[in-house]
Amino acid sequence: MSDSSQRNQGSAKMRLLGKPPTLPLRVAIQVALTSIRVRLSRSLVTVSSVVLAVAFLLNVLGENLGNRAVYQEWARESASSRHTQALRDALSRPRENHALLQVLHDKPVAVAAWHAALAGKPVAVTAETVTLALDLSRWLDALNPSQAYLIRRNRSPDQWLAQFTGAEQVDAFMLTAGQLKGVRLEFTREQLLTLTEAMPTLQDALAALGTSEEARLERVVAAGGTEQVLLSLAETDQVDPVLLPLDQILGEMDAGTRSALRHQIQRDRARLQAAEVVSRFNASDPSLLAAADLDIAAFRQALASDRPAVKQFLNVSGWDVPQWQQALVAAPLDAALEQLNQTLSADGFYRRDAFKNTSLDSETLALAKRVRLPDRQRTRLNRLLLQAAFPGAFRAVPAVRTLDLAAVLQANEDPAFSGLHAAVAAAAAPVTLPELAEEVQRRQRLADLERTFQAIAYNPTSGAQKTFWLVVLSLLVCIVGIVNTMMMAVTERFREIATMKCLGAMDSFILKSFLIESGMVGTLGSLLGAVIGLCLVLLQISIRYGGSFWQVVPVGEFAIVAGGTLLCGLVLAIIGALLPALKAARMHPIEAMRIDA
Repeated sequence: MSDSSQRNQGSAKMRLLGKPPTLPLRVAIQVALTSIRVRLSRSLVTVSSVVLAVAFLLNVLGENLGNRAVYQEWARESASSRHTQALRDALSRPRENHALLQVLHDKPVAVAAWHAALAGKPVAVTAETVTLALDLSRWLDALNPSQAYLIRRNRSPDQWLAQFTGAEQVDAFMLTAGQLKGVRLEFTREQLLTLTEAMPTLQDALAALGTSEEARLERVVAAGGTEQVLLSLAETDQVDPVLLPLDQILGEMDAGTRSALRHQIQRDRARLQAAEVVSRFNASDPSLLAAADLDIAAFRQALASDRPAVKQFLNVSGWDVPQWQQALVAAPLDAALEQLNQTLSADGFYRRDAFKNTSLDSETLALAKRVRLPDRQRTRLNRLLLQAAFPGAFRAVPAVRTLDLAAVLQANEDPAFSGLHAAVAAAAAPVTLPELAEEVQRRQRLADLERTFQAIAYNPTSGAQKTFWLVVLSLLVCIVGIVNTMMMAVTERFREIATMKCLGAMDSFILKSFLIESGMVGTLGSLLGAVIGLCLVLLQISIRYGGSFWQVVPVGEFAIVAGGTLLCGLVLAIIGALLPALKAARMHPIEAMRIDA
């Protein structure tokens, strides 16, 4: 039979049977909803798989986003402090060879001019040698401590690089480096041999730069020292480039960065001077008496009594009543105050029988029960006993405590520290106490953030790979869970699928109903997972960083990530159901009828 006659017969059969009926989309949606309702437990398992995957995905991405936002803000806020510390280090000690190699690589012309101004001769080293030595130093710094020890043993990086002078060292280095697991040697033997040939010239250049560094530091001392040079920079924005090469230490700075640097130098100077005042206050004994602490009339009147506590005081002080009366009418009261303070420093002031009728507070009783007391606590005990023996004659002082600058600034209104506040304000001028308190709080907050970053080992440059594999893991978990659940759903519905096909349902209708079902389940799971994941990541980052996170929370980026995870969960649900849906659509009705479900 010819091809034309076969086609004619096929067309005649098609006209006889008619076009197969196509069920509308609403029927497929009804079938999907009915399947979800009837097999609710199975649908909840699929929903839970999507919820877990989306929540985990959003938690990973959100945590990375929050860490990055806080880190960027920390880096921005701490930039001026780090710059100031870098200048202070450069003014107080010579730069190391690694730092000199770096500036030789980045700014060879500026370094040559700076060295010529100090030594009167140029640096004789090629750029290729500097680059190769710097790359080798960076490679060594990137190793973990145990691997670095195998390479350089007990030598410092500078010492190891200086001994890199011959073919034997090159071969030994390449042999050891080749045995390190997970480490790739980025240098050829020819490159390393070239470096060993140029190493004497490089060492001479570094030695010459080291001599220039010593000469520079001598100029710093002659100019008044580190703090004086920094103060001159803060006040005039001018500094001798030979004395302090800003472009080598900090690189190029715009006007805003230089202004922030100057203000930071002033605030650091104020903070250091104020902290020194507080340190001197802590070194002094606040229990010792001054003229303002003594009410002469009340003291003279109490001396005339015959109470045991007064007699005990006279016994310990070594003066009788006439001597005290005579010293209290003299001006100034230096002799009386000196004798009183000697009494406060003496042992044996407290005796139970002498103070049995004197009201003593709990602090005094607690100190009196101790056998041995440090000097400051003994003075404190004697001051409390003196106040109890002569009520109203001596001003009460707060308990002895070691203060820090933050506590002093927070207690700005406390009259007990009015003199200390005045001394701190004078030392910090022209920076005011509110400005100083803000600076101290800022530094404390930045230090807490830095410790947090160290505790979680956060590295903004190396966390992308970890995040990628965590995301891949969450996607795989989601797909496997959905495929497993949908495959079980297909197995349970073999007879149902066969019945629908016998009633005229096409393969496309079966496929469509399964995909609609998985899309509904995926949408619900994605919404729940996004809400749960977002709440968890916000709570986690809030606990970790506190208010620092809410000041820089990237709302727009979080919204984009949440929307992306929603879409990802839906797509994964559909992709996970695609294979079971195709299997169900292609199943022959007779074959499905024979399977016991």
